[in-house]
Amino acid sequence: MKTTLITAIIILFTHFCLAQDFWVEISRPLNEGVFAVLIDAELNLITAMGNYEGVYLSDDQGETWMQIGLDGIAVYSLHIDQTGNIFAGTGGFNNLYLMENTEEEWLPLISGIGNVSSIMNASSGSLFIGGWTGIYMSTDFGITWEQVLEFDIDGTYVRAIKEGPDGVLFAGITAFFGGGGVYRSYDNGN
Repeated sequence: MKTTLITAIIILFTHFCLAQDFWVEISRPLNEGVFAVLIDAELNLITAMGNYEGVYLSDDQGETWMQIGLDGIAVYSLHIDQTGNIFAGTGGFNNLYLMENTEEEWLPLISGIGNVSSIMNASSGSLFIGGWTGIYMSTDFGITWEQVLEFDIDGTYVRAIKEGPDGVLFAGITAFFGGGGVYRSYDNGN
């Protein structure tokens, strides 16, 4: 019994010590929460600051940061497409911005849908965004939008949109007052 207890303690201690070596906290742009992180083709880190601080870029693995726009705007989600265009989902008046190929000029794409908390390009070429009012789809690179999922309950928002290898779309939904769930679409969100 004593040997079993000592062995169990050694295993737990070793597991705890080894697990600590895999993650190391790096500097962040500000002493604020980071809502999203992405890595571009040049291996730059890009972060979304949700507390009205905009978007920051690091070209040295997070040692130093520079702001690349949307100062004074709460940014909740980021997405980079196959061509290097960066999308930023925000709160406030305009809810989705586009920066083409890190040109450092953000263009507003859509407004009035509530906080954009998720962005995803499907293999079909459609662009999806999720927010407080549901899911919207654009088939023309953000020029026009169609709402493909609408919520009846206040305080419900889309937390994540993902595509499975077979083209099936999934959306993770959170409700502030309890509940939520997962939605699925077999027909590209239609």
